[in-house]
Amino acid sequence: MATEEKKNNKQLLTTEEAANYLGIEYTYFRKCRNKGYFGLDKYPAPAFVNIGNSEKGIRYRPVVLDKWLEDYPSYTIPAQFFKQTGGQSMSKIKRSKQ
Repeated sequence: MATEEKKNNKQLLTTEEAANYLGIEYTYFRKCRNKGYFGLDKYPAPAFVNIGNSEKGIRYRPVVLDKWLEDYPSYTIPAQFFKQTGGQSMSKIKRSKQ
């Protein structure tokens, strides 16, 4: 079992695999990563390594993704979220962009 744990710690995930691992849509994950933050509270994007000379070489460590998700701001009441993020619902934000 210790060998399996070491193997998982060394495994690197592509951007698409990282998005799937976190349960986030790939295009949203990639867009936010490129901006450098997620959500209205501008939570910093997870750290990655770049193996190669292009965006295709970006890889994520599962351990880093787990820690990133664990530290991501969470709310117990929807009103807390909307207060923290400027008081707008996502539907209002989408309508204002159209």
